[in-house]
Amino acid sequence: MLIRGIETALIHHNDIIIQPFYKGEDYRIIVINHKYIAAMKRVPAHIQWDGKSNIKTLIQQENLNPIRWELHSKWLSIIPIDQETENCLINQWLNRESIPEKDQIIYVRKNANLSTGWLSIDVTDQIHPSIKKMTEKASKIIWLKVCGIDYISEDISKPLSEQVGGIIEINHTPGLRGHHFPASGKPRNVAKAILKTRFSKNEKWI
Repeated sequence: MLIRGIETALIHHNDIIIQPFYKGEDYRIIVINHKYIAAMKRVPAHIQWDGKSNIKTLIQQENLNPIRWELHSKWLSIIPIDQETENCLINQWLNRESIPEKDQIIYVRKNANLSTGWLSIDVTDQIHPSIKKMTEKASKIIWLKVCGIDYISEDISKPLSEQVGGIIEINHTPGLRGHHFPASGKPRNVAKAILKTRFSKNEKWI
């Protein structure tokens, strides 16, 4: 699997970076002005059997959902049917023509990216103080006042000392849609927090 990933990456660029692997849930944590604001769990695109259809048809039906559309123009994006979809299904001994078992949930993407049909679950009130403190410190280290921190661990409610996890990426222009329109949980007005900081009379924006 690693070799296949390296070969795929080399198609697009001569230089690649291999990162450590962290097992667990995928979280996006928002830190503004070095203060923790919100967190969500990002769930990869998936479908559930309707009792008759194959996987390809189920994806097509889900893409008809009125809250899904192309080019990030609505709450959720279209779930693509491409080679990555095929690879994900192959790892589950399935293909796009397979008919799932009753009530079976099939993940059609490994990663929870906004552009590939993910869902977000708000976990703002569940984050452990040690993780919150770590993300605030990370924002100070890189001098970013608006951060979207991608963090992976088994359980965001547990302290860092009790699990293996870590920051895998920090974004300086994080998307806000998953916080404002979560599939589950309380919406968080992250945009308001950014604007409030940006236009504060006492704030020097660097």
